[in-house]
Amino acid sequence: MKSLVAAWAVMFAGCVGAQAQAAPATSTTTVSAATMQTEAAVSAGLRGKPLYLRGAWMQNKLTFDGQGNLIGKLPSGPFTLAGFQFSKAKIRGDHLWISGERVGIAFDNNGVHRQVISGLTIDIDNHGGDDFGPAVSAIFADGLSDLTPSMPSYWQAYAQKNFAGQMDTSIKNSTVDIWKLHKQKQQEDGAKTMHVGGSVRPPKLLNSVNPDFTGVARALKANGDVQVYLWVESDGSISHLQVARPAGLGLDENALAAVSQYKFAPAMRDGIPVTVDLYVDVNFRIF
Repeated sequence: MKSLVAAWAVMFAGCVGAQAQAAPATSTTTVSAATMQTEAAVSAGLRGKPLYLRGAWMQNKLTFDGQGNLIGKLPSGPFTLAGFQFSKAKIRGDHLWISGERVGIAFDNNGVHRQVISGLTIDIDNHGGDDFGPAVSAIFADGLSDLTPSMPSYWQAYAQKNFAGQMDTSIKNSTVDIWKLHKQKQQEDGAKTMHVGGSVRPPKLLNSVNPDFTGVARALKANGDVQVYLWVESDGSISHLQVARPAGLGLDENALAAVSQYKFAPAMRDGIPVTVDLYVDVNFRIF
């Protein structure tokens, strides 16, 4: 199987075309911290919901205390690899075992898609207590809207537009015109970012870096396109990276990591280096 990774294209921020509109806001639910003292109560609180591990822990055997604090130090990863599909709950004394599947989240023109990756088990040690509700609520988010506040900063512009107030089934994968969101910020902190055009000549890409597929995306033979927003500073360095349009399955973080290593000669205005913003498309393809 041959992989062609990251054909890229640069679009100037001021030249992004008309974007799809987000769906109207609808109400969402969260995993309730209500009393969960029986297997039936746990199942009723988790079954059929688009769950996410709040800490995006990457191992498939997780242990927590009665307040939902992770026991031990485990790596975290992209939330798009940290979905959960509930299967079964078993209570024995002060222990609750939750079993199900780790779920990957992919984005395309039709919205959000959940794909099973592997099995996943959770052990909650309540240390003599019999109510597992607080731990379950601390471990799981119910939908992307519930998860949004804890997402990394580079996801916030996209998430606030597309996830906030939405049920997962209503989410549209709408590109975010991030440069517009920065206007007020620039006025507040005095930063001045220009757009390419007129007297502002574009930066020149000197070196690009190909991102890697995630193991999950490769195993699923998933293709995807990630659009990254960034600033090219007056010294050619890169800052303010954001996900403007995701592919999911961990590819977005890999695209950001690669683009952060790009080397540019700065944009110029009347012979003087200036800071501009750009959109960069990173395309993942498996043939």
